[in-house]
Amino acid sequence: MPTYNDSRLPAPGRSRHRSDRSKTPRPSATLTLAVLLSSLLLSFTSPPLAEAQVVSNPNWIRGEVRLTNTNPEILAFLQADTIGSKGLTLESFAMTPASPTRTRLGLGDDEVWLPVPYQLPVESSPTGIRHEVWVTVDPGNAQVHLPPLESEPVLQLPADPVDLDFEACLGLVRIRFIDRDGNPARVDWSEVEAMTSGRLTSSGNVVGRSLFELPVLGDRHHSISVEARVGSDRELDTLTVLRSASFDVSCDEVVEWPELIELPTTCRDGGCSGGGPDDPSGLSRVVGRLDIVGETEHFLLDTSELRLEDGPDGNQRWSSFTADGSFELPNIVASDWGTPASDYQARVDLSVGTGWRFQELDLPPFDIALHSGIEIDMGELALRPRYLDGGVELLGPSFDAGDHPFDHLVHPAVEDGGPVPEGRIYFTRTSVRTSSRDEAGVIGLIEGERVPGEDRYLGAFELALLNLDGETDHWTRPSLTFSFDPPG
Repeated sequence: MPTYNDSRLPAPGRSRHRSDRSKTPRPSATLTLAVLLSSLLLSFTSPPLAEAQVVSNPNWIRGEVRLTNTNPEILAFLQADTIGSKGLTLESFAMTPASPTRTRLGLGDDEVWLPVPYQLPVESSPTGIRHEVWVTVDPGNAQVHLPPLESEPVLQLPADPVDLDFEACLGLVRIRFIDRDGNPARVDWSEVEAMTSGRLTSSGNVVGRSLFELPVLGDRHHSISVEARVGSDRELDTLTVLRSASFDVSCDEVVEWPELIELPTTCRDGGCSGGGPDDPSGLSRVVGRLDIVGETEHFLLDTSELRLEDGPDGNQRWSSFTADGSFELPNIVASDWGTPASDYQARVDLSVGTGWRFQELDLPPFDIALHSGIEIDMGELALRPRYLDGGVELLGPSFDAGDHPFDHLVHPAVEDGGPVPEGRIYFTRTSVRTSSRDEAGVIGLIEGERVPGEDRYLGAFELALLNLDGETDHWTRPSLTFSFDPPG
């Protein structure tokens, strides 16, 4: 892949891979106990049935969900007021074929939240159906997924319900965020996930805080990942940090994350100036101007943009263009911000052409290496397209009377002096597209009509093919899309 490197910058190592987190499959029947609480501790004796999906041969799985924690710190966390609602979810699915069921129970504010008795209507049969039941405990802003349990076979009424109790003891992981000076720093958004033996066991998110506490299952080894973000505008100031760690957490244990997680300096508090040599936070900036030689560019359409992607810790920056094709990508962390270091990949989407030659281009991606406090001025990127011209002929069956299908091919209403009115070529329009091995692409319009008095359609197209200067590329055979309006 071609690389753009400022001569002042060494090229750091690159890594594109982010581990694929396997998710726990969601069962097919759900019982949700959702409660808005002023205190987490509630008690229920007979939860009322609020909503149920039809079960053809119903019986019940019943029991109790309880936590065995005694640590005052964890009990205080469970009882604390939080931004999110507290609740409990039970989900089940049959181990043998049966109709899926879904039941919701509404619970009131009483005295004690756990233990919670439950009754879950499920499918039954004369020989019995085993069900796997899943429980999710939500103390607010987080969810803990208890290990699923398998029930005894559920027989048809008048057989007794099947008893199934859940019990767990939680631990607590505390994650603290700091700025470059070591002071507490609040995240604008963060997501934390804990995996145990390849299964998602706990997850949560936090907004506007410097401390996040994640409840996890006790007496287990956890692999925990943290994604934290500061800023709110992807074109100006969003910055991302990814961290991961693995450790054991015991029942009733409070564990501190192995390190204080340093956040990039946020522009929110005036800590950056846009990037470059004078930026107090060491952020970088990329500027330049794009010119497609010989083409009319539509820089102000929302289909035209420049993106830096796949940077360290997944950082990215987006930019729209000015009317003359200039761009600026400010406040970017350097390529060696994360571990491992990673160059950015630049991608450009651009609409060009007028009338029937209006088309949408994806330029070949290229790499940019950034170091702290550096501004890269790419100057004027003048790209000269090559062109692919082609003709289209459609031969159809004979129609003696009525409308001919070729008269109803969808062509957008375009004017010679402008783009498609909506500024976008939809897949439903009659169009042509092709792509290259270097991930460039183009989609354009087909100009044509039915030959009067014949069962024949003739059309033509011209596509602008863009490679980076000095590069040779190979393009696929164009594919055509024909869209028809219904007669009348």
